[in-house]
Amino acid sequence: MSTPPQHSPGPWKANGDHVVVDKDGNYVAGTYSLRVFEDVTPNNLRLIAAAPEMYRILRQICNQDQNWGVVFQGPIVDAQTLLKKLEGEQ
Repeated sequence: MSTPPQHSPGPWKANGDHVVVDKDGNYVAGTYSLRVFEDVTPNNLRLIAAAPEMYRILRQICNQDQNWGVVFQGPIVDAQTLLKKLEGEQ
């Protein structure tokens, strides 16, 4: 697979009600604060903030040279496909 994409340095964290920042406090992303989204905004922020760690774990799984067996073949292929999308290959 190609070189991992560059992104703001992790870890990211939810800062305030509608903003995610990187480890240096720089803005990474925000969420809508419309009334319809109020109940999911904290969850969305946590999910966005977890992106660097999820990417690291996904990369680690897909770089394994072990024989995962048939049981894990589908999820591993899915993870590899997702990584290709994240890395701009698809």
